[in-house]
Amino acid sequence: MERYTLSIQSLYETFGENLEYGYITTEKAEKGDFYYDFHNRDGNLACCDGESVEILSKKDGVYTLLSDCALEECPFSLTEDELNVAVVCSCAQ
Repeated sequence: MERYTLSIQSLYETFGENLEYGYITTEKAEKGDFYYDFHNRDGNLACCDGESVEILSKKDGVYTLLSDCALEECPFSLTEDELNVAVVCSCAQ
């Protein structure tokens, strides 16, 4: 399967906090940096900024993804436009 590194920050800057299949939360760290986290429609934390994801499936322009770093298996979806904005790089298999 294909793997990519995602920028949740880029998603936030392009689309705002509400996406088609979930939402993004931000938090300012003590050093002034921001954290960007994607939550699926159920409100579960699905992916953090800079994490690698595996594409599980694609149907009708919607990608189902799974973060490599998730503590619990928490698939989430992005539209093709959202994924195109979020992808930073492809990961070696």
